[in-house]
Amino acid sequence: MVKNYFKAVRILNLALLSFIFWGLMLHIYNSGIAFEINHVYLFWATITTTASGYLINNYHDLQSDKINNKSIIDVDSGYYLKSYFVHLSLSFFFLLISSLSGGWFLLILFLHILVLLYSLKLQHLPLIGNTAVALLCSIVILIPQGISNQYFNFNNYNSNENITIIFSLFCFLITLKREAVKDLEDIKGDQKTGGYTLPIALGKKVTFSYIFILLAVELVFLLNCIKETNYEIRYLFFYSLQLIILIITSYKLYLDKTKNFKIISSLIKLQFVLAGIGLYLLL
Repeated sequence: MVKNYFKAVRILNLALLSFIFWGLMLHIYNSGIAFEINHVYLFWATITTTASGYLINNYHDLQSDKINNKSIIDVDSGYYLKSYFVHLSLSFFFLLISSLSGGWFLLILFLHILVLLYSLKLQHLPLIGNTAVALLCSIVILIPQGISNQYFNFNNYNSNENITIIFSLFCFLITLKREAVKDLEDIKGDQKTGGYTLPIALGKKVTFSYIFILLAVELVFLLNCIKETNYEIRYLFFYSLQLIILIITSYKLYLDKTKNFKIISSLIKLQFVLAGIGLYLLL
């Protein structure tokens, strides 16, 4: 049961989110913000909200996941639905026991609504569903920035208060890319269950062209980040690792005839992992 639960909430993804969240928080603390117990409550509200999103999405994708061999054995729709409501309740419970302002309550409520809209409708709309997932990811990453109450400082591009915004934009781009790759990977199940993703609506050729554009935008973004650091070694190392994975991903997508989308998706997830490690190296 515990093993199935961990699979259902995608425990490795939650662990990565936790790693990234506190890495960003350390940068916020370095900018002069003091630690508060409210930050822990907000962290758990974020984690349970994210877990609830995975659970309700599993509930709605049960049939297509079976076709794509992604379903969890011995877990039915009732389990997903009950677990979803438990995590939904927990996310607001952590806010209620804190002394955080009502704005955080509204943000978590907005995230829950967006997750529901995605699971019910948006995921079946080409591009819109992928954009919704990327938006969810970037908003969650921006939560530490909300704690700092600081805005982007154009005079110090890579300062502690800016790193959250840079990281959020980067996550938005690579999430868009990964979601498009996952659409290619899941095309069989989506077709049989009436899904209307980008490769189904406009074809694989258009999807590959769309991913190519995202790769080009990501390349420009990374090169600009490197330029703004004045080629400082620690930043150069961090961004160079991302460039290497981008190149390997491009090769796998456009030159490798095998087109193993599962491996390509894992490569993109590796970008998140390395980015998380980079947060601690850049302290």
